[in-house]
Amino acid sequence: MSDRIELLDKDILRKILRLAGQMLVEEAFAVGRGETPMPLLALIDHDLDSPRFRWPLMDESEAYHDHVRAARAMIVMEKPQRWIFVYDHDLEYAGRILIIEMGMGEPACTITFGQRYVFSAEPDLRLVGRLELIGREFLPSSIRETLESSRWRALLIEGATQALASQQLPAWPSVDEPQSLLLTVDEFRFAPPEGWIFRQTQDGHGWVMARLVPWEHWGFEPVLIARMVECSGPTTPADNVEDSVKQLLDRGDEVLKAEVFASPSPELSVDVGHIVWRNREKEGALMGDFWVPTDSPRRFLLLSAISFNDASWNDLLEASEGVLASLDIVTPTPCQPS
Repeated sequence: MSDRIELLDKDILRKILRLAGQMLVEEAFAVGRGETPMPLLALIDHDLDSPRFRWPLMDESEAYHDHVRAARAMIVMEKPQRWIFVYDHDLEYAGRILIIEMGMGEPACTITFGQRYVFSAEPDLRLVGRLELIGREFLPSSIRETLESSRWRALLIEGATQALASQQLPAWPSVDEPQSLLLTVDEFRFAPPEGWIFRQTQDGHGWVMARLVPWEHWGFEPVLIARMVECSGPTTPADNVEDSVKQLLDRGDEVLKAEVFASPSPELSVDVGHIVWRNREKEGALMGDFWVPTDSPRRFLLLSAISFNDASWNDLLEASEGVLASLDIVTPTPCQPS
């Protein structure tokens, strides 16, 4: 795969990125008008100047994901040399996202970008953060280097600007998510990692935070779970680490780290227990637990990290440390965004 991308003409990549920016604007305008944007597909063969556009319209009674699936079926059936696919995706509590997928030839390599947004009180949308490259760690290093050297974000924005040249540029405001959003679990308050999506746990008393990945990896996202746990008796973070190590070794897992360290949060003067292991039953997934004590010797805030891909672990660990550093104590409230 890496040899293929090295043969890719950067001029071709630039043209495709600009076209993708134009297609993104079409979807964004539909959202801004309060419409549900239908998936838009461009099939590109040797002639880059004549892409074949497809709107995979199905029966109106079909769910939106069926339209998305229909577009992917078109790609498989027509086997274009290159393609661009733009569609909308619901992120629940974290708003929505316009996704751009680019297929860059055989062997198949899909590059994914995303622009998150939320709706304001008016019909207009608010952009959340910047355009981002999704699933960077899943791409070969040569593809990542080619994208960065081609200034992919600037080219996508350039294409979007060209599409708006004859129209009035909509004044879509942006929202600084990290400063405006905090999550609470009982007496704890913390900031989710920047750019991550999140939802409540099934019992409604915790949060699941996940970093976006390309669609083919959905279900295997790097995940952080924050929830309260209660032990059967008084215990300490060191006790929890020791007990966890014993249980993991007994079931055949590989323990990679077990430690106790001072909380990085300036608001909490406590020790945090930390353990990292490789889960034998989950295809070798890397997992980690952080035990944060409370005023009760039996209750802990447990922050759990799960990575199904080793390449995601460093980013996941950095995100975990960011959540721990942002921890603060507030008056107990229901589990909700602040």
